Order: sequence, then structure tokens, then C-alpha cells
Amino acid sequence: MQLTFVKKKVSVQIALHQSEDSKFVEIEVIDAGLGLSEEEIPRVFERFYRVDKSGNVPGAGLGLSLAKEIMTLLDGEIRIESELNQGSHVFLHFNLH
Repeated sequence: MQLTFVKKKVSVQIALHQSEDSKFVEIEVIDAGLGLSEEEIPRVFERFYRVDKSGNVPGAGLGLSLAKEIMTLLDGEIRIESELNQGSHVFLHFNLH
């Protein structure tokens, strides 16, 4: 799947993982985009937080905060692993009751 972002093509991969005991599934979204610094990662789930302060990247800073609220309502978790200029891995963890 290809996603156009910031006037560049960024490759996005999606993987599905299931625990051996079938207690959870996890969706992993991997991109080769701009990545995040260690300082930015904890803040990306805050409402209206924008990594790009220049205003050149469209958005309102609500997407990941809404995703976190939805995952909490579903008794799940969302987390990000990222490295600046190396891309990001977003994990959506769903408990299977």
C-alpha cells in the first residue's frame, strides 16, 4: 500500500499478530516516514499536539488522541516505537475476552 504524505511517497506495511494462547491480537502499522524523536513519542497522544510546528503538514493534531481514546474504550492499547528519520511502528493491541 502506498500513502502520499508531505509531497513524498511513504511505504506503509500492515501486519497482524496473534498470541499463541489467543488472548489478544495486535495490528502493527509500519511506515518509513519522518519518524519521531524520543521526546515527541509520549506527546503524540495529546490532543492538538503537532510534531510539525511550521504548519506545512496538514492536520489538527487529533488523530492519535482519538485513536487512543477509542482503544481505551475497547479495553485495548496503542503504542508507538519510532526513530527520527527512520519511520515508525504503531501497535494496536486488542484483548480477546
